[in-house]
Amino acid sequence: MSIHDLKELLLKINHLIDCQEKISARTGDDFNIFKILGVEALEVRTHSAFLRELLDKNGSHGMGPVFLKLLLNRLRILDFDAESSSVEAEKGIGRINETYTCGGRIDLVVWDKDNRHIFIENKIYAGDQENQLFRYYQHNPKATLIYLTLNGDDPSESSKGDNPNIPYIKMAYANEILLWLKDCRKEAVTHPVVREALTQYIELICHLTNQTTRDSMKEEIEQMLKKQPEYIKAISDAWSTWNDMREKAKMEFLRILNERLSTDALKLTDNLSIEFVANDDYDGVFIGYRLFDGDKNIYTSKIAERYFNEMQTKNRGTTFYRKGNQWLCWYNPEPFAPKIRFVNLDPKKILELYSNPDEMKKFVQCIVEQDQKIRTAFADWQKKDSLKE
Repeated sequence: MSIHDLKELLLKINHLIDCQEKISARTGDDFNIFKILGVEALEVRTHSAFLRELLDKNGSHGMGPVFLKLLLNRLRILDFDAESSSVEAEKGIGRINETYTCGGRIDLVVWDKDNRHIFIENKIYAGDQENQLFRYYQHNPKATLIYLTLNGDDPSESSKGDNPNIPYIKMAYANEILLWLKDCRKEAVTHPVVREALTQYIELICHLTNQTTRDSMKEEIEQMLKKQPEYIKAISDAWSTWNDMREKAKMEFLRILNERLSTDALKLTDNLSIEFVANDDYDGVFIGYRLFDGDKNIYTSKIAERYFNEMQTKNRGTTFYRKGNQWLCWYNPEPFAPKIRFVNLDPKKILELYSNPDEMKKFVQCIVEQDQKIRTAFADWQKKDSLKE
């Protein structure tokens, strides 16, 4: 295929993209309050909070137990009294003990007057904690345990602990939740504000689970390639070139980030210190903190748990994670959401950073400044807290 033919193909594809963007502009498909506020991937403050409100018979939606009944019907949970139900998010069930066999926080708990319970473990991008489902099952073996993920993934074996046969219902945002939300929207026809909020949330779920209207555009491109298979080689060559460009941009990004982000240990009181790591892996671009007592990594200590909780308290706009066998915590700096690697950024943004070194430096500097604020806030708190002890 000649360069001329390749240009012609790319122009056709670009035309399809332009048409799709114009449709989105006319219909407002791209306007989503959750994405605008940058909270689309926050499990606790967005998804658990929204689901909790819908499931609450006394919620501000004014629909009583209707939404809860719809979910119970879809999951075929018949022995539950929605009329007498209560719901709580982030329900504490005690401190996690040293063997991780009891304690923790359950994302959503629903119960009725007869003390029947439903536990919902809500996973957007975060991984399982050690013995997580096992601990919830131990707390109440009679509770209906629901494991909710974007695409209906199974819980890890480590989450089930010593009981691989823990009974649970697997549920997916991409399937059961999306269908339930559409059921709720039908019922909310006389509540326009609630209906529109549900529409916004449905659009967000479609975005997170790759079920947007852009899928139809992909089908058109697929049909085009089937009719003109000679284009495949040219696309493959162009894609290979683009992958090289993205990889070079990523390596330059990481080089500048690690050059500008201080890796000097943050010295705390009582011989404690925090070391820092910045990288790009399957969890996305992240900055990780490791807590040391002298030369010993004390990520499993009670003080590490307290520091982790305080890190979240002091930085409400940032979600911190603790999974893995080495971290005090780690987080995805803006503009990276969980699981978003550098190469997953908008292609136009990657091209801009690749082509303009000054823009790359500004981009990195924003991340460095974010992290410095987090470090400073924590160090100030730790110093004051140590004086109280």
